[in-house]
Parts: sequence; C-alpha cells; structure tokens
Amino acid sequence: MKSVPQPPKLLLRFFRWFCHPHLLKYVEGDLLELFDDNVKKRGVGTAKWLFMWDVVKLLRPSLIRSFRGTYGVNHYGSIKQSLKISIRSFQRNKVYSLLNIGGLAIGISSCVLIMLWVQHELSYDSFHDRADRIYRISCNSEDFHTSVSPPALAKAMPSSFSSIQSTLRLRAYLSSGLYEVESKRFKEEKVLTADSNFFNFFSYSIIQGSRDKALDSPDKVAISKSTANKYFGKTDVIGESIRKDDEDEFIISAVFDDIPRNSHLSFDIVQPMSFRQAKASFDYNSNWSEFAFRTYVLIDQQFNFSTDEVHRMKEGLKSLYLSHEPGFEVHFNIEPIESIHLHSDLQFDTDVGGNILYVHTLISVAIFLLLIACINYMNLSTAQSVQRSKEVGLRKVIGASRTQIIRHFFIESLFYAGVSSFLAVGIIYLVLPFFNSMLDMSLILDLTESKTVLFFVAVTLFVGFLSGSYPAMSLSKSSPGQNFQKSLKTSKSRFNLRNALVIVQFVISIFLVAANFIVSDQLSLLQNKSLGFDKNNLLYTKINGRLADRREAVKNGLNANLVTSKYTFTSDIPINTAQANHGLDWEGKDPEFQAVIANMGVDENFLEVFKVQLAAGETFRGEEKSDKRIYMINESAAKIMGFTTENAVGKWLDLHGKGRIIGVIKDFHFKSLHMAIEPLVLIYYPTGNYVVFRSNQGELEQTLESIESVMSDIDPAHQFEYGFLDEDLDRLYKSEKQISMIFRLFALLSICISCLGIFGLMTFMIVNLSKEIGIRKVLGATRLGLARLLSQDFVLLLGISLLLSSPVTFFILDDWLQEFAYRITISIEHFLYALVFSVVLIASTISFQLYNACNMNPVDLLRDE
Repeated sequence: MKSVPQPPKLLLRFFRWFCHPHLLKYVEGDLLELFDDNVKKRGVGTAKWLFMWDVVKLLRPSLIRSFRGTYGVNHYGSIKQSLKISIRSFQRNKVYSLLNIGGLAIGISSCVLIMLWVQHELSYDSFHDRADRIYRISCNSEDFHTSVSPPALAKAMPSSFSSIQSTLRLRAYLSSGLYEVESKRFKEEKVLTADSNFFNFFSYSIIQGSRDKALDSPDKVAISKSTANKYFGKTDVIGESIRKDDEDEFIISAVFDDIPRNSHLSFDIVQPMSFRQAKASFDYNSNWSEFAFRTYVLIDQQFNFSTDEVHRMKEGLKSLYLSHEPGFEVHFNIEPIESIHLHSDLQFDTDVGGNILYVHTLISVAIFLLLIACINYMNLSTAQSVQRSKEVGLRKVIGASRTQIIRHFFIESLFYAGVSSFLAVGIIYLVLPFFNSMLDMSLILDLTESKTVLFFVAVTLFVGFLSGSYPAMSLSKSSPGQNFQKSLKTSKSRFNLRNALVIVQFVISIFLVAANFIVSDQLSLLQNKSLGFDKNNLLYTKINGRLADRREAVKNGLNANLVTSKYTFTSDIPINTAQANHGLDWEGKDPEFQAVIANMGVDENFLEVFKVQLAAGETFRGEEKSDKRIYMINESAAKIMGFTTENAVGKWLDLHGKGRIIGVIKDFHFKSLHMAIEPLVLIYYPTGNYVVFRSNQGELEQTLESIESVMSDIDPAHQFEYGFLDEDLDRLYKSEKQISMIFRLFALLSICISCLGIFGLMTFMIVNLSKEIGIRKVLGATRLGLARLLSQDFVLLLGISLLLSSPVTFFILDDWLQEFAYRITISIEHFLYALVFSVVLIASTISFQLYNACNMNPVDLLRDE
C-alpha cells in the first residue's frame, strides 16, 4: 500500500504547540489541504518547502487572533503584552537586568569575535572557482614529510591518470631580487615562479592583461596592484619594462589584485617558469631527483574522486616515481587545497601557523562563553524566584496556563537576548580594531551579509531559549498555592541546581585560565630554550644584483671595518634551510637504508659567528678551494650514518661529489621547535647568497651604518635591506602567540562574566539573609564571622570546580602539547595559579558587598515593613 506524503512533522508539531486549540480546527485544516494540493501539482519535495512558507503566512494572523481574542486572560499570551511586562520587570530590577544584559552582551560579542577568526581560518583558498577540485601533491619518506616534489612529476601525471584535467608547477621557494623602474629601486621578497597556466589554474583576480598570455614567454612578468602603484603610481602598466638585479629585463604583461590574506600562497610578482628554466643546469621536464617544486593537479569535473580513487592515485604516483628513480622509495599524498592551511604541517611549506586543533579549541571557547553567560541569566532569574513565584501564582489564579507562562518567560529571555545582541554589535565595532591589531589580521563585521545576520539571529535565539529554559520550567511547574508558599521559604541546600550551574561556570573559567598559563609557559619555552647557537644580535642581508659578482670586494670591505668583521656567508638562513637530498652515500652505508638529509653551504666563519660548538675534528679553515669536497656534519647525522662523534671524522661522504668529513658539530636547531633536531650536512661554500653578521652588544646602529656604507661603496645603487634572526624565530610561533593572546583575553572575559553573576547572587543572598544577619549581629557575631558565613558557599563551589576542571584541562592541553617536539610538563602549579587568580577576582567582586553587609545597622535589618 502506497504511503501518503506527510508535511514536516517537527514544523507541524511547533505549529500545533504555538496556536490555541480553538484555532486549529480552521487553520490546520486549510494548511494540510494546501500541502495535499501542492503534492499533486508540484511533487513532495517542493510541497514541503511550500508548506514551510504557508506556515509562516498563516502563523502571523493566527497568532494575532489567538493573542487578542481567544485567551481572555488579560492578553497575557500576546507577544506585545509579554514585552511590556519584560520592560516593566527590567525597570523594577535594574541591577539584575543590567547584570543579565551585560553578561549576555559580553558572551555574544566574544562568541562573534571568535567566530570571525574561525571563519577566516576556514576560508583559506575557498575563493578559487574550482577550489573543490584542486589538490596538491606532497611527499614523505620515513620521517621526512615535505610539500615539494620533483619537476618531472607534473608533466608525467596527465598521461598516467585520466582523472587529471591539468597540472601546475611552482618553484618551491619565493625568490627575491632588486627590481628597478627608472630611478625607483626596491627589493622584492615575494617573487613566485610558475608555469604559464598559473592564472588559468587559480582564480586570482586579473585587473589588467590576459590570463592566457601573462606568462607565455620568458621575458614577461605579472605584478600585483600594490607593486604597480609603488613603481608607476598607477595600474595601467601593460607593456612597461621592469629590470631585475641590473641584468634581466621584463615586460609587464598582467596586473593582478593583491593576494587575499586567506590564501596559502602569498606573492607580489610572478615570473614564468621558462625564465628559470633558461638559467637552470637541468631540464625540468625530465628531472626526477630535484625535490624543489610544488605540484598541483586539477581533477576533471566529471570524475568521481572518491577515497578509493585517491588511494589508487597514491599507489600510481609511487609506481610512476619508482619507474624513473628505482633507488629511492617515496610515498605521495594528495591534499585538497582548502585543507592546506589547517591540516598540513610539512617541511618547506609556504603556509605555516594554521592548525585545525586551534579552530576546534576556539569554537569550544566560544560555546563556553555563551554557556557561562546563559548560566548567569538562569541563576539571576531563579534567584528572584521569591518575587517571581508570587507573580506566577497570581497569573495562574486568574487563569493562565503553564504553556502561556512558559511562553512568557521565553519571550522575556528572547527580549533580553535581543537587547544583548544589539549591544554586542556595538561592543564588536569598538573592540575589533584592537582585536585585529593584536592578531595582525583584518577581520570585519559586515552586517549587510545575510550569513552574518543569520548568525546573529541564530545566536540570539540560542541564547534566548537556552537561558530562558530553566527559569521557564522551574517557575511554572508549581500550583498557585505552592507559588505563594515559596515566598515564605527558600532552599537551604548547598547542592541545588543553581549551585550546580555556578560550578559549571567556574569549571569553564578555571579551564580557560589554567590553559592560558600552560600555553604561555609553552611559548616561553619556545622563545627561551637553548637552540645550540646564540640567536641574539644576529642580523643578515642578501647578496644580489651587482654585489653578487663582487663578493671579494664585499669581504675586503667588511674585514677592514672592525664593527662588521664578525660575519659569515651562508647559502641559507639556518632557521629556513631550503635544501635536502636523498642521494647521499657515505662510508659503510647500508644499501637498503634511505634517508633525506638537509644540507647548507657555509664558510669558515660559521661556527664563530653563530657560536655553534665543535664536538670533534676541525672546522673549515678558508684555505680550501670552493670546489674541494669537504664536509661537516651534526651529531644527529653522525648517529643515523652509524658513526660515533669521534670516528665520523675522516670518513668519506658523497653529496654532489665525494669528499671527507673533517668535523662534527653539536646539534643545533635549524628549524621550528615543533620538530626534533634533524641530521644536517654543512658544505664548504664561501660564496653563499646571505651574509650573517654578529653585532656587539649596544652597537647595532653602528653595525647597520657600517654595513650599508660598505655595500654602497661597492654598488652605490644597492638598496640595503636586512632582517634579524631572533625576529624570524619568533614568527615561527605566530599561531601559538595568537592562541595565547586569545586565551588570555577570553579567559579574563569568562571570569568577568562569572563575576557579574556572582555579584548578583551575592546581592540577592544578602537581601534574603538580611534578617539572619541582623540577628547574628545582635547576638555578637563578628564581621569576620559574617564574611565567612556569606562567602563559604562560593569557596566550596570554587574548590569543587577546581577538582572537576583539573583532569579535563590536563587531558586537553596534554594532547595539544604533543604537537611539540620540546614541551613543558603540566604541573599542579598551573592549576594553583588559576585558582589564585580566580579567587582574587571573585574576592574583589564580593568584598564591597560583604563590607556593606557586615557594617549595616541591625535595627535597619530587623525592621519589618
């Protein structure tokens, strides 16, 4: 038997609940008849959508009729009347009302601020038209996980996989150079090298020029809008020339809009891959050993890229690579481009700092803050149960049903939530500039967007219904007689629901405060841990342009200056080592053993300038020729090669040429402390692209002036730019710093919201116990005794909260600390700090009230009306 289509049951149930029974006989029948007609004419799916619209149209007039003509209870059921009563209640109880609205407004504004940050984090790369079909190929071998791949891979993939529509290659690292237009010269650090289909593959906005022809020849270049304005003062610059490093001339073929902040790629200039290919020593299309490129693939729209297909492609990529490089086994991963920012933690990646764990954590914090604010409302509303129970009892006597009373309390809580949301908008606009500067972001609250308005409506409804649920149910369930009896007695139990809600507040607040101390201590460890070299007073500059061909003159100039004589040439900055090789061979190596080892070119001054300690052997002397193969290795490299620190010296090593190991250095950190120290090979390379200087304490300005003087004497047109190594190290932990600041801010706000509730509860407690306080004072109670009487419940609740929050905090934060190779140990001190901090704030909140209560005249307290 064929089933008869039914309208949405939940919506129909809500409709029946909200309308008076007398109305249903002529409203519901029409509604269901309309639904049946739409099923016949338009189908079940469309009929259900139209049913929702019909409910909206029918509900408004039915509510008006029901509220104004059917209840006969002084219009108690009408929304208008309920709002009037809510406003009058607000005016009668201004203190409690302001505390409620203040707590809810802070909670809502905090939640929205966090969600703006979360929305930004989740939006990375979603602006590309085909973002759901773009993937990046990454690689891993043993413990080496990297975002780069060999250049030949991209060209070989389309013929091997029918699901791939197109591929794209990018050089792994942004290059830099001195760019010049007439008399304007600037050092550009964000120069991207890409295949000619770059702008067709991605959806970056083109302001001027053609997507197809932007990078179709080696002498073309695309620049950003801000770069065009910097050099030319305008964006209409197609066909203009721009010179790089005084030797390469480019024609500007396209101008693109500045790259959004939520892009995992960040660049100001794009140069064609064919330009780099012309200068390279190997053919990009046939090289399978140089892991120095990023490979992206676009999956065909008609193809179902399922989990099984992803697995098959991974295995196919592995086989494809082994067919060209049989001596090295590599595993390939396929990452959706939209997940790179939050889910990718790879070496040599372009995007660092994003972490899905932080997103989940802060979403939880936002929910916690809303929950604390709602609990405040519940507690303060039920704390007034003596007055409200009389009101409820009177309404029941004159005929109000429980449903009407519940509805009234919900309307009242929605009124408070609506006012709080309105205030929250103002708070957000006031604090958003500070929030952005604190996080170095540009978040905006756009109330013209439908998503933003819907989010505010959803939060308001959530807060209104949640905060009003307990007062509505608890105050409406008793009979009129019980309601009047409640005015004569109050609960003496320490473990009622109100105290349970206070415990929940304290648990959340202590968790946030303790988490803040733990995160801060972990950051302090990252910033202060010994790195194996002295990071202080180290600055660096890049040698390019005319200076690149005059390194000897640069060295002579630096040596002649006492202020700048402490320097070293390196191929990379140690914390940003960009080179790693898998084809190493060494004396006694197991043929089956595979390893990818980082390497860096340095000169004879490296150990002295960086203050890295020599463990065995000797350092480079500077007398060797640059083409002579000699190496130094760190202790970790010696360990994986099977050597001890002492016997590694003198062994042969083959890295782009066979040579011998002349020394072993102690391990030092050349990457983030998220990772353990890895093997490293130092190659004697006296003509590196970077010069690192160690300035004397207090002589930074003289050092900078002297370096600039030496550079300008050799090349008057050279633009001297520099960086500090300790600042670069700090940037590695940008996301952790942001999380720490967010935790600190919202932990403080959570305590403040809780304190607002405690202030209200303490005020109400003193009013309720005023006669008891008066009697105790007459009988000789001391101020200290009275203070202990009034505060002992809060102390007990705080102690219970500490016991409950400690294990939760430990397990959550311990899981977060697993992300670091070097981490602190969570100790009892972190929880004691949180407890002391909470106690101080709570004591500050109630101390003034306690002082007034203990100093009131007993005669005034015992006087009856």
